[in-house]
Amino acid sequence: MLTILLAAYLAQPAPPPAKPLQVPNPSPYDFVGMPVPEDATNVFDEAALDDDTIWSLAKDLDVVRGYDLYLALMPSGDHVEEAEDAIRRLDPLRLRISEDEQAACDAATAPMATDEAANAYRSAFQWDSKDRMEAATLDFPHHDCTKVARTLLAERDRRVRLTYSLAGFGPMPHKLLSSPIFIRDGDYPARALRAELTGRVTISWTVGTTGRVNNCEIHESSGSSILDEASCRLAERRLRYIPARNEAGETIESRGWTSILFQIP
Repeated sequence: MLTILLAAYLAQPAPPPAKPLQVPNPSPYDFVGMPVPEDATNVFDEAALDDDTIWSLAKDLDVVRGYDLYLALMPSGDHVEEAEDAIRRLDPLRLRISEDEQAACDAATAPMATDEAANAYRSAFQWDSKDRMEAATLDFPHHDCTKVARTLLAERDRRVRLTYSLAGFGPMPHKLLSSPIFIRDGDYPARALRAELTGRVTISWTVGTTGRVNNCEIHESSGSSILDEASCRLAERRLRYIPARNEAGETIESRGWTSILFQIP
């Protein structure tokens, strides 16, 4: 079975796993190549955010975006209900989906539903496509999934606004929104597989002020440009963050890194 091992620290070899596996190792990593920047944060070892501190910032500002940021940063925090209540108070017209509305939409787009509207909404949800959801709501405005789609579209817009500066909401480190395991077995480059290329690559990247990843750098090469380039390409494509902020609440750039072991057991 093809295996790609994505690890926080790889100072010692690990046995081939059956699936991508994090192998934490508290020992410092002995880099052969260029050292990772000291201010870079490993995807498996991000700085912990203090719940009460984030809540205090949101409560002091008492604006919708501050509470949205709290919910995004602390989804299991102690003040989730208070934040949701505050949003209902400040934004009473925000679209929300009830359990009954979600159930009706699920039934209307079940596999046995083959009408044009069901196909349109099912495709939009499966691909998580903004364009397809917008088209479906325009073409079928009275469907059971219309409100669900409009709510999801509004949520996408709110996620974008989480990357905007917010005066007074800071300082804080970035927060990873996507999975830290961004390379999976199926991502093993075909050319590398045919040539039986293996190796370990260590990369770092810039987390931009929009939360997207760019400027990926190779710190230790796997010995194969194919594997190195695939690692950076997938990091930039799949990793998403809430950006770091300075004391003024302005979004700022930060750095992240990880090591990836490509192996064929």
